[in-house]
Amino acid sequence: MGKTFYFLTFIVTIHVSCLESNKLIHVNMHGIAKHYSMEELTLSATKIFIVKVDNVIINGEIDRYNFLLQDLIKNQSIDGVVKSFVMEFHFMDDRSPRYRLRSGSEYLIFVKENGEIVGGLYQGILELIKDEANTTYYLRDLNGRLRVLANGEVTTSANRVDKVLNGKMLIKDDDNGLNFNNKQSSRLEVAPKALDSLPIFEKIEKEDIPVSINIFLEKIKKTMSVQDNQPRFSPGYYEKDDSGHTQWHPNPILDSYRSKLEDFSISEYDASETNSFGQLGACGAQILNIVFQQVPESWWSWQLNNDAMFHWNQFMDIYRYIDSDGTWSDGNGTNEFGGFPTNYSSYCEGLACCITYSGGNCTQITETDIILDGDLSWTSDFNFAFQNYSVYSYMPIIMHELGHSWGYIQGTYQETYDYPNLSVMHAYYSGIVEDGKGIHSSDAYLIRRHYDDQKSIPTFWDIGVESYYAPGGNLRNSTLSSSSRTPGESFAVENFTVENMSNNQVNNLYVRFYLSNNSYISTSDIPVGTYYWNSFNAESYYTGDFNLAIPNNQYIQAGEYYVGAIVSRNVDQGDDYASNNQTFLAEKLNITHKLQDICELASYLAIQENCVSTFVNLDQRNSPSGIIPEFSCYSDDVYVDAWFYTSVPLSGQVNIETTPANNGLSDLVIQIYEGSCSSLTPIKCDDDSSPLGTHAYVALTNQEPGKILYIRVVDYNSDELGEFGICAYQSCPPNYEGNNSLTDSIMVDQMIQSNGIIESEQVIFGQSTSLYISNTEINLLPNFEISNGTIFEALIDTCGN
Repeated sequence: MGKTFYFLTFIVTIHVSCLESNKLIHVNMHGIAKHYSMEELTLSATKIFIVKVDNVIINGEIDRYNFLLQDLIKNQSIDGVVKSFVMEFHFMDDRSPRYRLRSGSEYLIFVKENGEIVGGLYQGILELIKDEANTTYYLRDLNGRLRVLANGEVTTSANRVDKVLNGKMLIKDDDNGLNFNNKQSSRLEVAPKALDSLPIFEKIEKEDIPVSINIFLEKIKKTMSVQDNQPRFSPGYYEKDDSGHTQWHPNPILDSYRSKLEDFSISEYDASETNSFGQLGACGAQILNIVFQQVPESWWSWQLNNDAMFHWNQFMDIYRYIDSDGTWSDGNGTNEFGGFPTNYSSYCEGLACCITYSGGNCTQITETDIILDGDLSWTSDFNFAFQNYSVYSYMPIIMHELGHSWGYIQGTYQETYDYPNLSVMHAYYSGIVEDGKGIHSSDAYLIRRHYDDQKSIPTFWDIGVESYYAPGGNLRNSTLSSSSRTPGESFAVENFTVENMSNNQVNNLYVRFYLSNNSYISTSDIPVGTYYWNSFNAESYYTGDFNLAIPNNQYIQAGEYYVGAIVSRNVDQGDDYASNNQTFLAEKLNITHKLQDICELASYLAIQENCVSTFVNLDQRNSPSGIIPEFSCYSDDVYVDAWFYTSVPLSGQVNIETTPANNGLSDLVIQIYEGSCSSLTPIKCDDDSSPLGTHAYVALTNQEPGKILYIRVVDYNSDELGEFGICAYQSCPPNYEGNNSLTDSIMVDQMIQSNGIIESEQVIFGQSTSLYISNTEINLLPNFEISNGTIFEALIDTCGN
C-alpha cells in the first residue's frame, strides 16, 4: 500500500517511571537507536507533515506544543482550512533535546500510524531554516545538523550548523561536541607508503551540499513512488537452511516476570554532570567476572551471544555465562540475556536495550539485562541484512548492548551516537559494512583502561580494515573517486580506515587492495595496489585515501566489481583475530572495455554458433594504436581503431564479421593478427566482403585450436565515429542424433566402424589413414542398437562433434 496523508490529532509521550523509595538505585535503560536514511524515514512513516509551532507550554519535564498543520507532503490542502493539533514531549535523563522546538518555526515531521515519531526526536523532526541571503529553506535536525548531499546521498552534516548563507553552512562557534575524552586514543596521522608504482592523485575535496526543502521533498516523493516494491518481513528471525534458502522462524520467548520495584527508584537527572555531545567514555563497573545467564542453548541467538562475549574477551577477559533457567526478570540481581520479551515496549525504546542497575552515576554496576524487540525481523546473516531496511543484523546490536553492560556510555556519558571515532557504540546503520565481528581501537583502549585494576591486559594482536569512517560522528561509507574505469586506468578509495586494536605497536603493517566478483575478498582476486606502514601505533587508527590502478590486462572482463582490502603483518602474516582482516566497499566499480584503442585492452569475443553481435563505439576517446603492422588490404595515415581478441575453437574454423548498428558506421575494415601484442603477424584483411554492403567479413579455416587471434577494426578513411556490431562464430552442419534415416543429413566421406558405443575421446578410424578424435560425446537414441563387428554409417560434423 502507498503512503496516506491526512490530518490527525495525536500525542507522543516519552517517559521513565519514578517510584518513591528510601533505597536509591540508579536505573539506566540504554537502547540502541536505528540510524534512518532519508529513504528509511520515508518508508517507515505513514504520515509526513509540514507544521508550524503556534505556541509552546513548558511545564516541568513536559513540553506541550500546539502545531498548525500547514501543509501535506504532496502540497494538498485540507478542505482549505489550516488545522491544529497538540503534541506532548516528556523529557528526562539523556532524552532532553539540545535544541527545543521554537514558536513560529516550521518543521517537517515523519510519523508512524500509532503517532510515534519515526527515528525519535533527533531524526524524525527536521526544522526548516531560511538562507540568510535568499528565500531558500533547508532542513536541520534537533541536534543542529543540516541535511546535506554527500557522495550522491542525503545525509547529515559533519558539524552542527548555526545558519546558511548563500548556500554555505556556517558552523556553530561553540560546537565542542567532537572533543575526545582524555582517556581516548588519538588518531594516527602518519600516512602510509605505496609499495607499488601507483599514480599520485591530487585530491579534490568534495564539499557537502546543503539540500533545500524542495529537493528533499522531491526525493521523498520519488522514494514513495517505489515503496510498494520494498520487501515485507514478518517479526522473527531469518536463517539459511541446508540448501541455502533463507527461512523464517518465530522468535522464541522466555517466561518473564517483573521484580518488585518498590525498593528501587530512578535517580534524579543532573544535566550539569553531563559531558558534551559526541564523547566516548565509561562510567561505573561490574565486579569481575561479569556472568550472564544465557538463553536456552537450543535458541538461534545462544551461539551469537557467546560469540559476542568471546569478541570482547579477546581484549579483556571479563565475561562468563551460566545456563538459562527458563525465565528472565529485571531487578533480580542477575545479569541476563532476556531474549525477545513480548512486553519489550514497557521496558525500552529502540531496537534493543541494556537495563542497568547501579548505586548511582559511576558506581558499582550490580545488574545488567539485555533484551531485544521481538516485533522486529532479525538475522545472523550480515549479507541478508546489508542494505535491507526491514531486517536487522544481530551481531552489531548485541555487541553494542554488551558494551553498556561493562559501563560503556553509562552514567555521565550521554548516548548521542555521534562519536568521532569508530566504535560499536554508534547507532545501527543498515547500509554500513559492519558485521559486528570485533571491536574498534577506541573500544579496545577504553575497556582495557576500565578494567586493568581488576585484571591484567592480555597481549593480543588485532589489526583491521573498515570501509567506512565517522566524520563529525555520523558514519559514512568509504567512496570511490570514480564509479567506472577501464583496464590500465587509475582510481582512488577515499576515506578508508585502517585500525590497530593491539595493545602494542605493529611493525610492517600491509594493506592490499583487490577487485573481486563477490564480497569475500581474497588474495586470489585481482590486485590493484598495496600500502604499508613501517610502524602503526597501538590502539590507534588512520582514515585516508588510497590511490590504486587497474592492471592493463586484456583478461579482466567488463562488469561490476567489489573493491576490497586485506590487512596483514609483515606482508602476509595474520594476527590473533582474523574476522576483521578483510572488508569490501558498499560502492562497486564498473569496469568497461569501451576504449579498446590498443591491443593490450582488446575486448574478448566469444565464439558463437551463429553471428551474435556485440555492439561497441568508436568515439573521440579512441586513438591510433601506434607503430604496428599495416593493414594488408587498406592504407591510410590515421587509424582510429578498436581491438578485440578470440580463441580458435576445436574445429579450427572461425568467421569474424562486422554488422550494422542503428545510425551507426557502415563501412569498416578488419585486420586479423596472430602472435602477441608486442609481436603481431598479419593473417588476413578484409574491406567489403560482407553480404551486408560495405561491412567486413573474414573466414578462417585450418587454424590451430586454442590460438589467440587479435582483431583490429577501423572505419574506412577513419573519417567517422559511431557504433557498430561485431561477431565471431563457426559454421557447422547439423549433428546426426541417431535417427533411423540420414536423408536430411550432410554426409562426410568417412565410413565409421565400431565394436560398441561411440564415446568421447575415442579414436575413430576412417577410410583414410588419418585419425579423427571426437571431443564431444555422440548421443544416440534409446532404441539404437549395434552388434559387435557390425559396420554402420554416422555423421561426424565439420566442427568435430
